[in-house]
Amino acid sequence: MVDLKPFSGVRYNQELVKDLESVVSPPHDVIGREEQDRLYDNSPYNIVRLILGKSLPGDGEDSNQYTRASELLAEWIDEGILVRDREPAIYAYEQEFSLDNGLRGKQLGFIGLVRLEPFENGVILPHERIISKMKEDRLNLMKACHANMSLIITAYSDKEGVTSKLLSEGAVNEPEIEVSFEGVVHRIWMISDPRVLTTFREFFAYKKLYIADGHHRYTTALEYHKKFDGTEKSAYMMMFMLNMEDDGVTILPAHRVLKAIDGFDAEKLKETLSQYFDVQVIPRADSEKFFKDLDAGKKDNFFGMYSGNGSMYLLKLKDEDVMDEVAGDNPAVWRKMDVIILHSLILNKILGVDWNEYAEREDLVFVKERQKALELVDSKQFQVAFFLNPTRMQQVKEAAKQGERMPQKSTYFYPKPLSGLVIHTFDE
Repeated sequence: MVDLKPFSGVRYNQELVKDLESVVSPPHDVIGREEQDRLYDNSPYNIVRLILGKSLPGDGEDSNQYTRASELLAEWIDEGILVRDREPAIYAYEQEFSLDNGLRGKQLGFIGLVRLEPFENGVILPHERIISKMKEDRLNLMKACHANMSLIITAYSDKEGVTSKLLSEGAVNEPEIEVSFEGVVHRIWMISDPRVLTTFREFFAYKKLYIADGHHRYTTALEYHKKFDGTEKSAYMMMFMLNMEDDGVTILPAHRVLKAIDGFDAEKLKETLSQYFDVQVIPRADSEKFFKDLDAGKKDNFFGMYSGNGSMYLLKLKDEDVMDEVAGDNPAVWRKMDVIILHSLILNKILGVDWNEYAEREDLVFVKERQKALELVDSKQFQVAFFLNPTRMQQVKEAAKQGERMPQKSTYFYPKPLSGLVIHTFDE
C-alpha cells in the first residue's frame, strides 16, 4: 500500500523574503555552471546554495559544499528566513506554462510525504536507469542536511478524478505561494482539512506510484534510510504527485547530443542506417520543415538525426522484427519505444556505444531545446544529435509495471517543480 501523510513543511518567510523569484531554483540536475552563478547572484538565500553548493579551494572532508549546506540550512531556520508551517498539510501545487508551439498548459498536483518502499515490493515503481555519480552526490547532501529539499515527481492513476476534484476545491482561494520563474507560474495552497486528508490517505492505500522524475533522489533516500538513519523520520520522502489521467500532464523529449564516438563517420552512418530505416533527407537550412515533419509523425519507431553535414534525417524503422535481435526477450511495449530503438539498435549495435558506460561520462548532453542541440553540433563541440518524440505516459506506466528500466532521461516531465517552495526536514 502507498502510505501517504501530510507534513508541516518548511518554507521561506515571506515577511522577510519579499521576492520569492530570487530564492527559488530549478532542480539541481538541470542547473549548469552559468545558471548556478546566476542563482548565487540572485540572493544570499537562494536555495541553490543548499541543493547545489559550489566547491571551493581547500575543501576536504570537514568543510565542503555539503557541510556548508547543512550550516546554511540551520542558520536560515534560526534567523527566521525559513519557517515551519504550524499544522500538517498536503500542498496543492499548480503550474501554468507555455510550450514552444505557443499553446498554454496547466497541471495541478500536490506535495505530500510517502513512505519509502523498496522497488521489489511493487508499490513504488521506477521506469529509468540512473547514473551512479549523481546518486553519490545526493547521498552526501542528505547525510549532511537530514532533509528533502527538492521534489521528485510521481504519477498515479485516478480515472474518476477523485483527487483532482478535491485539489481544485482546495485551490480556490489566494495561494500561499505564487511565483513566476522562467515563464512558468507556480502556485501553492495548503490543504489541512482532516476530512480531505483522510480521503487522500484512504484513496492511496491501494494505489501504485510510478516515479516520473527523480529516480536518483528516491534511491538515495532509500539508501540513506536503510544504511545511515533507520528512524521513522527518514522513512518518508517528499513527493510532487500527479494524476496521469489529467490532460495537463506534459512529457517532453530529452534529445541526445553525443561526442567522442570512436571512428565516427557521418556518411557511413547514414548508409548503415538505410539498411534498417526509411531515411528522409531534409536540408539543414530547412530545419523548420524537419521539426514540423517530426512532430507530425508522433508515432512509434520515428525520430530524427543531425550530424553537421548540411543535411538532417528523419528515420522510420522498416521492420520491427529487427528489434528481436537487439532487445531480446523484453516486452513489446518496451522494444517499440523510440528511445529503446535509438539506444539498442543505433547507439549499441551500429555505433558500438556501450550506453551504460557512456552515460557515466560527460560525452553526451540531454537537451530539451531543439535549437540548442543543433547549435552544439554546428559548433563542432559534438558529433551527432538525435531528436526524439515524447515518450507517452502509458508507455512509462507499462514499462514500470513490467519491471523494465528505460535508459536515463527517457522522459522529460515539464514543467519541473521548483526547489525552494517547500522543504521537508527529518526533525519535523
